[in-house]
Amino acid sequence: MAFPRGVKKFVAENSVNIAPEFKENALNYSNACIYFKEKSIGKCLESLLTVDLSKWYKTNIYKLRLCCYYEQSHFESVLAEIDSFEHYLRMNKDVSELMRKGNFDFVRGMKKLIKIKHGKCKDPDFEIKELLKLTQNSLWGYWFKEKMDDFETGHTKKVSGSGKTYK
Repeated sequence: MAFPRGVKKFVAENSVNIAPEFKENALNYSNACIYFKEKSIGKCLESLLTVDLSKWYKTNIYKLRLCCYYEQSHFESVLAEIDSFEHYLRMNKDVSELMRKGNFDFVRGMKKLIKIKHGKCKDPDFEIKELLKLTQNSLWGYWFKEKMDDFETGHTKKVSGSGKTYK
């Protein structure tokens, strides 16, 4: 996998430029992102535990954890994390309106993804188009597209009780 190796090299070479008080968090968060891209979900979650939940990292950590739980098919954890994230976004006055909107779009995208995965929508094709439209300009747009491609190619896991079988 070229992407994580390139990012690892970039992080190693450029971490000397990070202010000491931010360096550990930046490296831990960067490692979590690398682990996620490598599909090492357990390592990603472990790395996230070491990141200080400062204002800047908090929304990013929520999104990365949501994606990890989804990848592990821990859908109850996804729903609980969504609830917590929405509460944080509504209550935290430090989150700008632009950031709040982008994060709520991410949450709506995640909800649509779960709905599609569990066969809980009347028109899956419409929902997929809506999901891709909603997330296309997001930093996580690539991941949502990957999940939709998984549906099309049959690489998703079976979800019990969903009424649909996915490979």
